[in-house]
Amino acid sequence: MTKHSPAASATLPFWVHQVVECLLGLVVVVEATRDPDHAVFLVVLGGALCGVALLSRGALGVLPWIPRSVHRYVDWVLVVALAGGWAFAGVERVMTLAVLAGVAVLLGGLAVRTRWAAMPSLPDVQPLRAPDSLPASASVLARRLGHVTTQARTRGPRALGRAVGRAGRWGPPTGGPPSTDRSSTDRSSTDHSSTDD
Repeated sequence: MTKHSPAASATLPFWVHQVVECLLGLVVVVEATRDPDHAVFLVVLGGALCGVALLSRGALGVLPWIPRSVHRYVDWVLVVALAGGWAFAGVERVMTLAVLAGVAVLLGGLAVRTRWAAMPSLPDVQPLRAPDSLPASASVLARRLGHVTTQARTRGPRALGRAVGRAGRWGPPTGGPPSTDRSSTDRSSTDHSSTDD
């Protein structure tokens, strides 16, 4: 595939094509409110643009009846109707002619730049299944974990009670353990005896 081939320039995903085509259809319908003499013609054209976009097999297809290969050719029929249909409808308003010509050019460019091929579907992923039998190492690990949890359940409260009891004996956490230095107690007793004398 060369760099300048038509397939290489087709870069727009189909859902973008659908969105832009719906917007172009709405532009034509809005123009019908400004040209009431040809309102039916303009509403039919705008409705056809929106309808083809919403009835095609794509991400935004409400009723996906039209295959993408058919949609491609319908777009070119709409380009011709937009570019030359004004002559049959007798449209003479310059602004309406400009809108129809602009929409025809945009739709033609959109048809050329659209990637019409559907994206390849992802392969089916099989869900993970648990093995029917655990290997010996896994069963040993499971037994050990069960033993540890049983020990934590039975011995946990007793160990917690002992820790709380020790914390109560040592006093508040900032004070530290009571001093057991016998020299300080001996010194205080001698001080008392000296004052008695």
